[in-house]
Amino acid sequence: MPSLTIDGTQATVESGSTVLDAAKKLGIEIPTLCHHEHLLPYGACRLCTVEITQRGATRLQAACAYPAEEGISVRTNSSRILKGRKLMMHFLLSRCPDVPAVRKKAAEFGITRPRFAPKNEKCILCGMCVRVCNEVLGASAIGFADRGIFRRVEPAFAQPSEACLGCGACTFVCPTGHIQMESQTRDFWRDKLGAEQRQCRYARMGLVAHKVCPRSFQCQKCEVDQAMEETLKTHPAFVARPVERKLPVTIEEFTVMPQLYFAKNHLWLKRLDGKVKVGIDDFARKVISRVDDIVMPSAGDTLSRGEAVWELRSGGRTLSLRTPLGGRLIDVNTDLLTDPSLATKDPYYRGWLALVWPREEEWRETAGRLQSGRAAEDWFASEAERLYHWSEPAGKAMAADGGRLIPDLPGKLSETQWKALTGAFFADV
Repeated sequence: MPSLTIDGTQATVESGSTVLDAAKKLGIEIPTLCHHEHLLPYGACRLCTVEITQRGATRLQAACAYPAEEGISVRTNSSRILKGRKLMMHFLLSRCPDVPAVRKKAAEFGITRPRFAPKNEKCILCGMCVRVCNEVLGASAIGFADRGIFRRVEPAFAQPSEACLGCGACTFVCPTGHIQMESQTRDFWRDKLGAEQRQCRYARMGLVAHKVCPRSFQCQKCEVDQAMEETLKTHPAFVARPVERKLPVTIEEFTVMPQLYFAKNHLWLKRLDGKVKVGIDDFARKVISRVDDIVMPSAGDTLSRGEAVWELRSGGRTLSLRTPLGGRLIDVNTDLLTDPSLATKDPYYRGWLALVWPREEEWRETAGRLQSGRAAEDWFASEAERLYHWSEPAGKAMAADGGRLIPDLPGKLSETQWKALTGAFFADV
């Protein structure tokens, strides 16, 4: 826990804190326009500039991004600092002279009119909207385009982004109110999605189970939306943090992607605007080892739930997989035909199996049987425990040794043992 001095007062803070954190702990106010406690330091507005003295050298630094280090001395209100902050405020006011939040902040500095020619922009380029979309939502639906005086925030190619969750976190953190991705995305969904494809934004964030919006995205009239606001007391994105669900989790020796759905026969499913991508999970990958050959249906086929659709072959053994949902098969991963081992080399990405378009009622029925998020992690843990202690009925061969799978499992088991193992773990959908 480093100790530092701020305006003559000593503060001891937790490791990893910034100078701005330390100042807040002492009740010392430092102005900001681009800082949020749930976002990584960025240092765009420079209004939080302070003087840092370390080993006899003094320099100006952004308090929001400078680490609170042992022994440093900080000044927050010298004439040099105040002059620099006032100049930065003139720049911001010149850029956005009609934005209420900027005018209010300028008034705190005693500035009523900008020193420089006004540009009449609405965005101060603080990057908070971009950062919350990347760091908290993991959606990356918006970003910076162009450079210099032409720099701006917009979706890729200035087109409505399918990655946008419609959560409104960007509007929530925006200090000027300029970014309105939430309303634009709702309009886009309302125009492009059928009634049964209109997934609730809270389901997209992972806060509720699969839910279709019954109100045509008029969230202000939705009881779920009101309950979220009243219960959480902050924007739901900061509670759900969907970006964390995108990080792989290791359960025993198996890698789990919590944002995916998992079927009981160890296939993963990912919803993509009404379509569903399907592949094998890491549990199946470890059991089958290397895939030597694969048999797949053709695009255009109609699938029925529980139908045996894929055959993965390894070392003379075959793993037959049934589809956990029905629908029209609109695409298959043809890369697997030339390199079947992709299915196990990269099961969650390049080794995907198929893209299915189910009826909406079929998806809703299927989704209720799938595991995702924390439930998927718990299920993987139970499956790992079951596998490590599994033995074929005669008890002659263990499927696991020393808490880890035996390498090249298909080649180590007899045909009878292999059928018993795959029947125990891959038959149910």
